[in-house]
Amino acid sequence: MKGLEKVLDAYNLTPLLPSILKSLKRFEQKEVLTEVVNITTPFDLSEKAITAIKKELHATGIDHTVTIDPSLLLGFTASYKETNINTSARLILNRFINSH
Repeated sequence: MKGLEKVLDAYNLTPLLPSILKSLKRFEQKEVLTEVVNITTPFDLSEKAITAIKKELHATGIDHTVTIDPSLLLGFTASYKETNINTSARLILNRFINSH
């Protein structure tokens, strides 16, 4: 740590420490979020459905969260790391409306 302090002092970067710490915390939170399968659906899902979604995301054995959002109408959205699935009726309807 002493070496880091010397470098920060030498380049007058010490005032940036709070911003650096804030950025590191956001990065850490993002890493934690990506280690969980996030599923949003308009209704409760069975364990069988959750297992199938996790399999599709190549996330078998990973913890998950399920959020109920009635505005999706039907289907679900799911994400894990960089992979996203969106089968919601809201998406399909928006695409139809925007194409006409």
